[in-house]
Amino acid sequence: MNYPHGDWSGSTWPPIVLHRDMWDLAGGFSVEFSPGLYSDPDLSAKLYMAGVRHFKGVDKSRVYHFEARSTGRVRKNKGSRQFLFKWGITSSAFMMHILHRGERYGAASKGRLGLLHSLFRSRMKLIWGSFLPPGHSKTLWEDKA
Repeated sequence: MNYPHGDWSGSTWPPIVLHRDMWDLAGGFSVEFSPGLYSDPDLSAKLYMAGVRHFKGVDKSRVYHFEARSTGRVRKNKGSRQFLFKWGITSSAFMMHILHRGERYGAASKGRLGLLHSLFRSRMKLIWGSFLPPGHSKTLWEDKA
């Protein structure tokens, strides 16, 4: 099968190729996201916090992924909510505005207005959903804002 689409930014979903030193630096997948829901963007957020800025999907790579076949019988976590509580930003905002998921690799950033709007929405979700201690993971997007 040939589905050419060019290299893209924001590749976070398995399968991933990651040097073992980077895996160790990030601490691998976090157990609080077990059985694996949202563990992928969480790993990317940890790598981003460690200074990684290039998350590249390679056009010529092809893999068949069985998706959630093994987790279909287990009780699932609320991964999107856990991500928001842990990082202070929604996973979709993180992937869209920080990792630029799906955009052509190397393309210019679209600016920060969308990021600021998403940060506001993320904060409102945090306030609405729970009361977290002040200063909870504010640094994930600081170099973008």
